[in-house]
Amino acid sequence: MTQILLQPAASDKPLEHFEKTIHQKVTQEVLSEFLTEEQLSQVQLIYGEDNVPVWGVIKSADLSNKRQWDKVQKGDIALFAGKTIYASGVITLKLHNIDLAKKLWPDTEFPFEYIYFLDNIIEQNISKKELNSLIGYSINNPIQKFTVLDAETSQVLLKEYDSFNSTNVSDFTRDFMALARKPLVRYEKYSRKEVHDIFEPNTKFTPQTGKWGIRGIIPLNETPNDFVLFVTYGKKEAHHIFDEEININGLMNWQSQPKQKLSSRTVKELISHDHDKGNIYLLLRTDSKDPKYIYMGKLAYVEHDLTKEEPVYFKWQILDWDLDKERASLLGIELVDEMSDLTIVHASPSKELTLVPPPPKKKRNKKSQNSFKGRKVDFVQTNAKNKVVGDLGEKLVVQYEKEKLIEAGRPDLADDVEHSSDLIGDGLGYDIKSYTPDGEVKYIEVKATVGDIYTPYYLTLREVLFSQEKKESYYLYRIYNINDNPEFCIYHGDLTDQLELEPTQYKVHP
Repeated sequence: MTQILLQPAASDKPLEHFEKTIHQKVTQEVLSEFLTEEQLSQVQLIYGEDNVPVWGVIKSADLSNKRQWDKVQKGDIALFAGKTIYASGVITLKLHNIDLAKKLWPDTEFPFEYIYFLDNIIEQNISKKELNSLIGYSINNPIQKFTVLDAETSQVLLKEYDSFNSTNVSDFTRDFMALARKPLVRYEKYSRKEVHDIFEPNTKFTPQTGKWGIRGIIPLNETPNDFVLFVTYGKKEAHHIFDEEININGLMNWQSQPKQKLSSRTVKELISHDHDKGNIYLLLRTDSKDPKYIYMGKLAYVEHDLTKEEPVYFKWQILDWDLDKERASLLGIELVDEMSDLTIVHASPSKELTLVPPPPKKKRNKKSQNSFKGRKVDFVQTNAKNKVVGDLGEKLVVQYEKEKLIEAGRPDLADDVEHSSDLIGDGLGYDIKSYTPDGEVKYIEVKATVGDIYTPYYLTLREVLFSQEKKESYYLYRIYNINDNPEFCIYHGDLTDQLELEPTQYKVHP
């Protein structure tokens, strides 16, 4: 639906810009210095060999201009406001280009980097008071802020002023914003340029060089938590032969670039990546001579090898996995039944637990979020390993509770310590039923990890609610470093009062 843009351009400098880049327009020769080949071809389809009316807005400190610019769509109407609404034009395309802005409007403190192209520039002479009255603004509103009106308000103006609707761009089917580029579809093949054109069409693509032409892991400009990962099976680089593999459950072993260490910035970002807050798009090929990659879907971090670097060894889960061996074979991908674990769990209950105080809450700033300790993810495919860790932790706590009761002179209560989750099953809200030396019941939930005390773990809604219902007798035993010298701390009572709980999923009631 067509929207109306209110574009203030009243003072001397904006009026000069309007004369230069709207009335006189911009030659395609100038544009060709700054646009990609694909962008320039779209301009030529829309305008032929004619010059192009161009306008732009600055980013603004609070990013409000960018947010408004993001709303702009093909076919929207821009109204230029001075003493009156003195001109209108139809939006044909938009692009973010700082270098072009500096070329077109070099005399500005801040570049008009958020650019849109126009067509069918029409002189208008509409009173601002009249327009303000129609859209519900204060009569004397000076219109000094770049604004995209909502659909309902825009329709009021479109009905009142017929001339806004006319354009000579045929249905905008050739518009750059409706650029006919391949959508990203699982198991379809894409060249690097096609992937580039999907994610960053406004940047230049250069084959065999630069960010998109050669790199394996590519951070996306507009969405900082998103990456594109290009993987080639069996690739050799710097005397290292990459040994990637995918198993029947969609788990993938992958190695970073040979020179990267555990302390490398990119490695830290990948290890701390949260698939609930960002995306990693996997594109895979099994033959280095094939110019195209198969889009396999999005990835989630599972684990990495703490002992290896240059390269660093990762394990990823391909989300929404739906391939079996036969379908994968049709894509040229051989799935393995088993793959080596990067983190081994030593399932021995003979260890002793050391009780320590609960740690202070760790500040969740940018630096701590990028810690390369990693973020364990509880996928179905890794449940076997997680169950080993959980069972070991619970057995250690059962052993610990019995020993403490015997030391306190209550062997009778030690005999009654119950491994509830083993006896009854999960879902109770606790794992172990134990006692204080005075005979008071203790409901103990055990959370164990191979990683350190700051390794995130998961609580179910039932566990949190149970800690509130039974807060006088509820205990969380948090075990960490379970492979080496396991230590644990105890939280007693309502967990919501003691821990920072981050929701990762929501149940929606329409």
